[in-house]
Amino acid sequence: MHTNGIRILLVDDTEAQRYAVAHTLRNAGFQVQEAATGEEALNFALQVPDVILLDVKLPDISGFDVCRRLKANPTTARVPVIQISAHFIDAAHRIEGFRGGADDYIAQPVSFEELVAKIHVWERVARVEAQLRNKNAELEMRLQETARAVAERERAEQAMRDSEAQFRSLANAIPQLCWMANGDGWIFWYNQRWYEYTGTTPEQMEGWGWQSVHDPNQ
Repeated sequence: MHTNGIRILLVDDTEAQRYAVAHTLRNAGFQVQEAATGEEALNFALQVPDVILLDVKLPDISGFDVCRRLKANPTTARVPVIQISAHFIDAAHRIEGFRGGADDYIAQPVSFEELVAKIHVWERVARVEAQLRNKNAELEMRLQETARAVAERERAEQAMRDSEAQFRSLANAIPQLCWMANGDGWIFWYNQRWYEYTGTTPEQMEGWGWQSVHDPNQ
């Protein structure tokens, strides 16, 4: 298994046990930072390791409380926490750990093969979740850009409609005949003066209707 680059925060107040686990993990290629107390763990966790191995029985703060505080902090909330204990291993304590936000639980003495497998699983889960968050953020950004583009287009179309309405209002107020046509000569609008002068209706004048009142000899 590829372990290079995976950063582990190992929290255990028993020096000999912490040394043994850290030494084994380092030999396997993991990067390991050690903490002996809950306060050290909370401080070191701000560097956002890939996985935290957290002993439940600590001298200052219980591992359960440390986990709750890690999960309550937005900086560390998504870091997988594997709790380790030789004493609190019954179902009630495991449930307490999971309710506090722990992602997994291992009883001591630790099986190295099991520990490495769990580290890889949770590191992979965290990495996939981060990729999904990034993709969701990109999608949200694109949706926002699309929404802005649609809003800008709607504003431009409204401005065009307002301009056309203003033109029609002005054209209806002048005494001269006035109309609007497409490039092929299809007339789609006449001012009021046209209808008054020709005695026609909009239905009669639609399209090429103007030819019925136009004398080509004049």
